[in-house]
Amino acid sequence: PETAELLAVHAAALLARHTGADLHVVHLATAEGAPVLAAAGATCETCPHYLEFDLADFERAGSALKAAPCVKPGQREALWRALAAGGISFAASDHAPAPPEEKNTGSIWTDYGGIPGTGVLWPYLYSEGFRAGRLGLARFLAAVSENAAKRFGLGERKGSIGAGRDADLILVDPAGSWTVRGGDSPSKGKITPFEGRTFRGRIVRTLLRGRAVWDGDKGVTADPGTGRFLPRREGAL
Repeated sequence: PETAELLAVHAAALLARHTGADLHVVHLATAEGAPVLAAAGATCETCPHYLEFDLADFERAGSALKAAPCVKPGQREALWRALAAGGISFAASDHAPAPPEEKNTGSIWTDYGGIPGTGVLWPYLYSEGFRAGRLGLARFLAAVSENAAKRFGLGERKGSIGAGRDADLILVDPAGSWTVRGGDSPSKGKITPFEGRTFRGRIVRTLLRGRAVWDGDKGVTADPGTGRFLPRREGAL
């Protein structure tokens, strides 16, 4: 429940304030927690499923929408407002895939808790955030790219376009659209609460360090090993 989440947020903020710890709270599902964290000098993020669904959706969808923390009643628009105002620093996917047999064990208590979110994050925020008028362009870009890169010490290379940066780019057809089909996902997680949703805008190509790694018609075009691990820079805020 919301009270449990807020108690955890208050406790973490208090500990961070008294110890000088660097605090970032993931998966914020209760909007009231955002100003508490801001006052403590901490940051937080939320996810598309908290911006889109509520408890009634969970009762309908069952394990497809089981996540931690759970989706809450009456929080969606408040979370959107906090994201738009900057109280929530950015959005993240909380990508947690599982094969169908783990999501459908016969009991909601043993069904896997997690949503395959990576492929939905950008299309959802673009369509339901920027195109729907909930986020201005600058705030949208900060929420899906820039702020996460800065928060984890990668801002000199990632998160924005500029000389000397890594040229990680998405090319988008704004007149196109994209429909979520979990079965088409390259992830082992095929069950998604966004199944069948159509979003405005279609990604046609993805570039990593200036080279095409994904094509809207061909899928992944990069060779195995193309990715690189980038450690968080110490002292990043």
